[in-house]
Amino acid sequence: MMKSKLVWFIFAICLFSGVVSCKKDKEEEDPRLVNKENKEAGERFLIENASRDSVKQTFTGLQYKVEITGKGIHPFPEDSVNVDYTGKLIDGAVFESETDRTMLLRGLIKGFQEGLQLMGEGSTHTLYIPYYLAYNATQQTARYDGKTVTIPPYSVLIFEVKLNRVTRN
Repeated sequence: MMKSKLVWFIFAICLFSGVVSCKKDKEEEDPRLVNKENKEAGERFLIENASRDSVKQTFTGLQYKVEITGKGIHPFPEDSVNVDYTGKLIDGAVFESETDRTMLLRGLIKGFQEGLQLMGEGSTHTLYIPYYLAYNATQQTARYDGKTVTIPPYSVLIFEVKLNRVTRN
């Protein structure tokens, strides 16, 4: 009788351990938790970044650092811009880099649109774009240097941008 209780006790412990272990594995894989961690990491980054003397912040939450002040015209939302840029995540991973790229301003993410309108031709800025001015809760993928790079939901994006030209449309 005692032996059978001991076997059942050991079985119950193993079963409980397995259930707890499975639950923990599922929590680790739960994208809501990963996204929450990414969102919180981005928020911490922006809070710390805003305290730097050289970083300015707009009322929308876009942060930027003026590297070089250009003397040319500023773009309007309906204009086309020619830029050189590199896009990174807060961990430094590059997801995109272009030179001499011409784009319609209104076709870009909100934070990029806003940041470019702060720049005159010849300016170079670093833009720190909160998730809600970028891709929000949507995961994106990009091709960079022959690899697929994932931009997780709620990602803060960092762009080093040089505004080469503005074309009025």
